[in-house]
Amino acid sequence: MARTKTPTTTRTTRARRTPKESNDLVVLWTARAIVYTDTFRYFLHDDGDDRSPLDVIGLAHLRDDGVTPTRAKREIRDRLVALEKSEITREGVLFRNVETMGRLLSLTRAEQEVLAFAIVLDIQKSLQACFERLEGLSLRKLHELLGQVLGLPETEVRDALKRSAPLASTGLVRVATDVRRTWDDPFEVMDGLENILLTEYETPEGILTNFFRQSPAAKLTLEDFPHAAQDVGILVKFLQGAIEKQVPGVNVLLHGLPGTGKTELARAIAAHLKGQLYEVNVESDDGSAISGTGRFAAYQLCQRMLGRRAQTVVLFDEIEDVFPDRWYPFFGRQKRSGEDKGWTNRLLEGNAVPTMWLSNEIGQIDSAFLRRFDFIFELRTPPLAVRRRILEKQLGPLPARPAWTQRMAHDERLTPAHIERAVRVARLAGMEKAEEVEATLTRVLQNSLAVQSPERPAAPVTPEVYDLRFLNASDDLGKLVETLERRAREQGPLHGSICLYGPPGTGKTAFAHHLAERVQRPLLVKRASDILGPFVGQTEANIAEMFREARAESAVLLLDEADSFFQNRRGASQNWEVTQVNELLVQMESFEGLFVCSTNLFEHLDEASLRRFTLKIKFDPLRPEQRMALFERTLAALGQVLPTDAVASTRASLDQLNTLTPGDFATVRRQALLLETTVDARALLVALERECRNKPNAQRSRLGFNQA
Repeated sequence: MARTKTPTTTRTTRARRTPKESNDLVVLWTARAIVYTDTFRYFLHDDGDDRSPLDVIGLAHLRDDGVTPTRAKREIRDRLVALEKSEITREGVLFRNVETMGRLLSLTRAEQEVLAFAIVLDIQKSLQACFERLEGLSLRKLHELLGQVLGLPETEVRDALKRSAPLASTGLVRVATDVRRTWDDPFEVMDGLENILLTEYETPEGILTNFFRQSPAAKLTLEDFPHAAQDVGILVKFLQGAIEKQVPGVNVLLHGLPGTGKTELARAIAAHLKGQLYEVNVESDDGSAISGTGRFAAYQLCQRMLGRRAQTVVLFDEIEDVFPDRWYPFFGRQKRSGEDKGWTNRLLEGNAVPTMWLSNEIGQIDSAFLRRFDFIFELRTPPLAVRRRILEKQLGPLPARPAWTQRMAHDERLTPAHIERAVRVARLAGMEKAEEVEATLTRVLQNSLAVQSPERPAAPVTPEVYDLRFLNASDDLGKLVETLERRAREQGPLHGSICLYGPPGTGKTAFAHHLAERVQRPLLVKRASDILGPFVGQTEANIAEMFREARAESAVLLLDEADSFFQNRRGASQNWEVTQVNELLVQMESFEGLFVCSTNLFEHLDEASLRRFTLKIKFDPLRPEQRMALFERTLAALGQVLPTDAVASTRASLDQLNTLTPGDFATVRRQALLLETTVDARALLVALERECRNKPNAQRSRLGFNQA
């Protein structure tokens, strides 16, 4: 039989017999088929097997050599008359399930008869044999013959098989595309449908689980998605209004990277609406994937069956498989592209139950389809605060220290799906101690994240010895921080653009981290390597995405190595160099947050671009008094003190290190920790001297302790 892919269990073997309880009806249908197709001559002198219609109707003797066609025809008609007068039972699994489908889909009597007949024809060889002999007949003749075999008016059969009728539109049964050429397969039956209808279910509604099922309870609430609060707020009100007013054709498209929580958000929305959410099956009971056409069929069944239920929403997940790069014709039909689009557009305009469609990607979906969605929004990876909150919530009773939770939440690749699976591993492994839990979760998360995207270096945190007093800036940084901190505390406007420039190591990046901590906002750090792309327009798109990400996280945005973007446009040799600067300026001016740029090459920046910054703060190497104070602070952090008799000579030596920066002190301290060496005042000074000497254009004067 010609058939489509199944939205149910994949069939591997063909059923060999009709259930015993439907034999009486099969005998009647077979007798009618022999008479009305006038194919009895083909079966008179065959060898006889389970395909012989004569055996089925109890006239096997007609296959004897001495039987004439006239006698055979008379006996067959007499047999049919007797069968028509007998009482035919319709009990049994098949007819109970067909009746259930009829009730759920509001099928007419004729549609139920056609459905049952198509299933029996699909598995009963005697019936198949009657139709195999017919060729080149019209569709009207098929309707006429089916009416005769089923005992129904031809008009009712024709209506039951219309493309717009429930059987065809839901993909259960439809007339075969090549029926005019050959009648051996007059129907296309949904693959596996006979197994569904020949299975006993505990409740009548159990049959529905082959196509869709009630969604599990939500594990998260809308409060777990603050980064999508604006879109979710609109969506909830929109769906509530559509449900209350029973508006048809309501479709929402929710897209985003895998694992960002799209399914959980859909479940949380349904729970908030106090409605029932039903999910179209993604895979069959045996775990095999369901094709896109099969899932479309299941979706239409779902819509038709749930159309009259109140407070109901449908969830169609992973639609990237339904809207592939090239269109797979609906139910195997080779149709023109325009017909495909028209059918899909009607599908998106006529659904009775509001539907949330979920996809990991929408780039392959035709814009004609996208225009049919009422509301489209992208669910992005949760920001730092949300990642930490979800991690803490998923951990439940599992012990983990706040410092570990904070550190893990800093990974921008972390999604709710990663967290849920990692916690599941730790729970099943029976971890009880915090160290074991943290080690297990760290390992599981790192392994999962590594196969999806390369690990990005964590943004450096503010050093322990960080102190604004050790920054030599052109502006009062303390006053700036206090002002912004007060605004953040009072929930006032917190926006502006700041350009930090100066030699490497002077504390520009560390200040941005300190500023974000003081205003209690996450810091989103982007570098040139994160933004620059090899293709035309890619860098501009990445710039726009950077600002969108910062808005979503309400983050302070730090663009490190800003000189890569703000080059003087007068010297630009390529048009794309200008467009990159223009895109950055446009985004910067419309950004309602704190935007910080840092650069070591201030003199190379575009003058017109610099005028757009609210503040331009220069960071210079340390002043003499700062060098001495930071020297003593660093010694103390290393467990050492400066001898009293070495204070004067040390100050004199530090006075000669005009290029000394806070970064030099941090480097020397890391060296000491790495090598596990004891660093006293003399060793620290020598190391600092070496750092200064290694800088470009360093003054090569003799540096060190003055002899007393």
